[in-house]
Amino acid sequence: MNSESNKTIDELTSEALITRIPVRVFIGVIAILGIIGNCHVLFLYYARFKKTTYRCFVLSLAVIDLIGCCVSMPFEIVDESLPYSYSDTMSCKIFRFVNFCVALSCAFTLVLIASERYRKICKPYGIQMTEIRAKKYVVIVIISTVVVSLPVLYIYGTKTIELNEVQTGKECTWGDHMKDRPLFGYAYAGFLTLLIIVCMISLSVIYAIIGYSLKRHERRIRARLDKNHCDSVKLNRSFCSSSDLFKHKFSSQPKHVSRLSHSCEELPDPNTRQQDDISKSLFKRIPKKNFFKSETKTVDIEKKQADVSNVRDQKLGSRNVNGINQHNNDGQKETNQLAENVNRKVTQPEIVPDTCGVKNPREFDLKNLKKMFPVERKEKKITKVLVAITLLFIASFFPYVIIVIVYITNPDYENNMTSSQLTFYLIAFRLYNINNMANPIFYFFFDVKFREEVFSLYRSFWKTEQEKSLKSAT
Repeated sequence: MNSESNKTIDELTSEALITRIPVRVFIGVIAILGIIGNCHVLFLYYARFKKTTYRCFVLSLAVIDLIGCCVSMPFEIVDESLPYSYSDTMSCKIFRFVNFCVALSCAFTLVLIASERYRKICKPYGIQMTEIRAKKYVVIVIISTVVVSLPVLYIYGTKTIELNEVQTGKECTWGDHMKDRPLFGYAYAGFLTLLIIVCMISLSVIYAIIGYSLKRHERRIRARLDKNHCDSVKLNRSFCSSSDLFKHKFSSQPKHVSRLSHSCEELPDPNTRQQDDISKSLFKRIPKKNFFKSETKTVDIEKKQADVSNVRDQKLGSRNVNGINQHNNDGQKETNQLAENVNRKVTQPEIVPDTCGVKNPREFDLKNLKKMFPVERKEKKITKVLVAITLLFIASFFPYVIIVIVYITNPDYENNMTSSQLTFYLIAFRLYNINNMANPIFYFFFDVKFREEVFSLYRSFWKTEQEKSLKSAT
């Protein structure tokens, strides 16, 4: 105790600076990476992406994150570099105000994005958010954040703290004027904490509903694919059964019917009862006029030729037998031609679904379905990016919420910490700053177009540098 009381303020400050080195390094690395990443996001999304609500929200988050990396985080480094000697009250108020505005703007914007995702995924046929409306909502979010953060300008300031029995220092926190009215500060801190918790719960509920809707939609698509695959198999089998019927009908012409069964040899044989039902359904598919007209015409020709042969046998006798046989041969040729026409109608390749060469027709249909709905696939990818950003937001703000709750219940708990505990505490308290750095990383890994644009940007830059070096060499 005596050794602590004999230390000067410079010695205490140097010890505190050593304890806070990991905190300053942590914030500095996040700030540098965040500035680089958000500058890429701002340039590429503004210059090379189409105007959509997603682009509007990404640019808004990038601007908020860039302000956090360029203003809030450097102030945090300065604050940790002056642990006991921060004496500028006005700068303390302004930078704390900016910190709260950045954090709350990020939270409110994520809730706005989640509501837009909910309308896009769960209510696709309802009124959707346009780009102009998205810009208006972003402006409303910023104004609301500024209004909610205004009490910070009154609460925060420089506070005199006792380092030992002799030395005192100043730090940027609740001002000395808050000693007389601490309830207002606790009430405001509780209000902000409750607001962050409400945002977390809202984001969790909204994206849970969106995830359930996407899973249900995917199950419906797969069920529809299974049904379509079964229908195509039944249709193939129906043509197999129809070929058997025509074999019995036109058994005297095997050369015309033999080509009907080549596409059905590899299919499994259905049960007799199912085969009859499918055959009936097939005959409903065949145009009634052409089929029955052909069959009727065939029967009429046979009757006509029989009548002609009988009449001529009675009148002319055996002298005209050769002529009658000639006519019978002509009738037989016409009957064969009609059977061949009916067979050709049955075996048209446009009716039978073609799954030749595909091991799994269901997978083939699924691939075609994904190609047919590129917009839906894009919406799913966008939703994955935003879900990842939301999960990081919840995870990074959770330690801050716990620390604030503990501080409200026990304001003096920080005084009894060791150096390592204090370091961990300060890093956890500022862990929410990761949100301002991590969003570009999620865009890079989840957004294929953004990743391609980044590679294209650096390839073009590398080519121009090589051309300049070649020109300078020559």
